[in-house]
Amino acid sequence: MVLVEAWENRVLTMAIYSLMAEFVTDWSGMMAFSMLASLPLVVAFILLQKFMVQGMTAGALTS
Repeated sequence: MVLVEAWENRVLTMAIYSLMAEFVTDWSGMMAFSMLASLPLVVAFILLQKFMVQGMTAGALTS
């Protein structure tokens, strides 16, 4: 957070962390942004789950 001062270069987690202040914390905003940040990962897992299972079980099979 100290090394990157420009807002357009910060990662999404740092932007979510910036919603915390010393005396006031916007919990509903933080949770909403956290859900939006995790949504692409969930969608990618759902779409690629078949390939992940195939890759994990490919090493367990012996011929």
